[in-house]
Amino acid sequence: MTNKEFLEDRRQALKESIAYFSASNKPERERWVANEFLSNFNINFSEDIITSSSDPPDVVFRECLFEIKEILESGRKRHDEYKSKYQKSLHAKHPRDLLEEYSPKYLTPAKIGDLVLENLAKYERHYSHNTRENLDLLFYVNFTDHLHKPGPIPDSGLFESSGWRSVSAIAGWTSLVLFARETAPEFLRQRVGTVYYRNFE
Repeated sequence: MTNKEFLEDRRQALKESIAYFSASNKPERERWVANEFLSNFNINFSEDIITSSSDPPDVVFRECLFEIKEILESGRKRHDEYKSKYQKSLHAKHPRDLLEEYSPKYLTPAKIGDLVLENLAKYERHYSHNTRENLDLLFYVNFTDHLHKPGPIPDSGLFESSGWRSVSAIAGWTSLVLFARETAPEFLRQRVGTVYYRNFE
């Protein structure tokens, strides 16, 4: 691939990302989050059974009724981020002009748990108790330049008072079920307290 072809491919990919992260594409993004969350458990399933629903829930998978929320770094605006990268690509003369510094940081299960706890309260105001107790809350922890670091998973009791039927999180190729009530789907209850990693073999 020539430098010109590389730059053209990169520009096209960024244009597609801008379209993908538009408001109209929200249902597709939510299904993608659910698919990634489930794939990290290394189970066999058909993507066809992951369906969008009237909100709430956002996504249905078997008995799971996922309400999906995203956690970004403070102040980060992802759609604007891709627009900025696209503008930068238009002025690039060489692939090296698009290089960015990469200094990975680490996300432990404890840190993911802290992020979820920080975000739980603001959603309680938007959902009644009756609604929350019938939904499976799934957080997509979408941090840039972060890698997973093993560690103990937070105690499930920390999330019980939030009122949701279950609380889970996905960060990259890592999935965690942080809490699940007795009324939650068995699929989720069986996975509470264990960190799951994608197996690419």
